[in-house]
Amino acid sequence: MARVTLQDVASQVGVDRSTVSRVLSNKAAEGGISVELAQRIIEKARELNYIPNTSARAIRMGRFNCAALLMSTDAGRSYLPSRLLDGMHDELAAADMHLTVAKIPDERLNSEDYVPKILRTLMADGLLINYTHHLPEHLVEIIEQRQVPAVWINSRREQDAIYPDNREAAKLATEQLLAVGHKRIAYLDMCHGRSVVSTSHFSTLDRAAGYQAAMRQAGLPAWELRPERSCLNLDAERAYALEILRRPDRPTAVVCYFAIFVPALLWAANELGLRVPRDLSLVTFAAEDFREQGVVASSLLEPHYAMGQEAVRALRQKIAQPLEAIPSRALDFVWRDMGTCVAPPAETQLRS
Repeated sequence: MARVTLQDVASQVGVDRSTVSRVLSNKAAEGGISVELAQRIIEKARELNYIPNTSARAIRMGRFNCAALLMSTDAGRSYLPSRLLDGMHDELAAADMHLTVAKIPDERLNSEDYVPKILRTLMADGLLINYTHHLPEHLVEIIEQRQVPAVWINSRREQDAIYPDNREAAKLATEQLLAVGHKRIAYLDMCHGRSVVSTSHFSTLDRAAGYQAAMRQAGLPAWELRPERSCLNLDAERAYALEILRRPDRPTAVVCYFAIFVPALLWAANELGLRVPRDLSLVTFAAEDFREQGVVASSLLEPHYAMGQEAVRALRQKIAQPLEAIPSRALDFVWRDMGTCVAPPAETQLRS
């Protein structure tokens, strides 16, 4: 069966091909086309099962209506939670665009010849760069020098980036505990040992800094708990959690770098006969879909969906004006109270 064309639709309705093109491109108002005629054209196109020739349109307009999500082949250098993907997808769909995912070896992204060709190879108009840290050495300068339309996701940069405001979120988390009377509040990060902190994702330092700022403002000493080496499995996490909760001066509350450590903390507390939240309050950072993962601690939720939406909006601006720098935007976390942030027992307040 022959492909239905714009001319076929135009002939059926009795109008010019250009009129049909304007209507199906959402430009009816620009052409002075009445609402009634536009509706007739849309209905006829549906009746005839008209499918736009996207390849021809891309060649004609020099646009593919596609964004490429650039990710590392090293799983530890890209972070793609489901809500982030949802936000990107929904915002692209609203703009009649689609997404393609490209996982490219880091060494290829250091090539001055390869990077500018990515868009043509992927048939994309711009890049959503999902590299959280350990960027390929020359990628940033190549993007800037070659003026590739690109937006950085979850990377704290001065321009063309969308990321969560980790510092303010950690400050808020600590203030929640201070507000109910805690003084022995510890910040716990079992993911980034002291030997790797300086090379980790920016959230590692920013969350610790936000906690420290809140404690300093309250006139209390900061207490950062971090193993010398990163805990790489549940057994290591449990052992470290037991170590800190066995201390005679143990914390009465913990701000946890991420929800992945909460099970180890709950296990250790149970082993030592500590009740959460009566004896130990917990506040953690968590993914936006944390309830689906079974996390049961009061949390600061990462704004994944909004981050995906904002990244696409920024990229559309970059595609339209590739030479125009876009101010980066830091997004707020969402506080979710799950009942694990309560006042400490009276006896621990007297000992503080």
